[in-house]
Amino acid sequence: MVLRALRALALAALLLAAALPCRAGQKRYVSLAPSITETAYALGMGRLLAGTPEFSNHPPEALELPRVGSYFNPNLEKILALKPDGCLALKDSTPPATLERLRALGIDVFLFRGQTMEELARSFRELGEFMGAPEQGRRASARFLERIDAVRARTEGRPRPRVLCMVQSSPMIIAGKNTFIGHAIRAAGGEPVAPGSTQWTHISLEQAAGLRPDIILALDHGRMPKKNLKTALPRNTRIFRVDPDLLGRPSPKLADAVVFLANLFHPY
Repeated sequence: MVLRALRALALAALLLAAALPCRAGQKRYVSLAPSITETAYALGMGRLLAGTPEFSNHPPEALELPRVGSYFNPNLEKILALKPDGCLALKDSTPPATLERLRALGIDVFLFRGQTMEELARSFRELGEFMGAPEQGRRASARFLERIDAVRARTEGRPRPRVLCMVQSSPMIIAGKNTFIGHAIRAAGGEPVAPGSTQWTHISLEQAAGLRPDIILALDHGRMPKKNLKTALPRNTRIFRVDPDLLGRPSPKLADAVVFLANLFHPY
């Protein structure tokens, strides 16, 4: 009877093992940008991440991942020590030399790209496909665009405030019109203002005032030069501090930022 019971337990264990996903054969990925780490978790694929760069703080589970340097200066030695099957890089942020070295070593590289809301949604879908979760990627992409389109419909036809987004206060750096932040401002019913076509621009207080913003969004964690800034700006300019983790990352959470901005620009 004891032998029969042991055999029954062994059979049950085998059946349970067959029902659970096989993790031994799953691929391992290293994220090279906090926004990509967020996106991987949003797709339900965070368990496949073996490493992530500094400042990866969303969701809380990401805090437990090994660090591989910063997103603009990844540590190749730390990346290789994690033996990833693939790396998830951010176009125009991950150094090209790092990408070339990873590819030369036979490591697959996914390049996340996009500035417009539609381009970002496509990258969410493509990331899902790259990580073996095509359905999750499609759902995240569709949900993101659904929320963005709802905001666009609500703000359509309303006057667009001129919005300057300050990502750093000293020296002052602002988001350009064609950055993902600029497109998020536009999707929320605002009009991003910035000189020229540069994505991220160093400007002076006088130049900022010359852009005649109705609203300034301050993403800098540091101290805002409120006194000097308010003195230089038109009297009716409003300044709002915005969480950089909300608006400063091209992840599915950017839809939350667009909703937040729309409520600032066009309160009910």
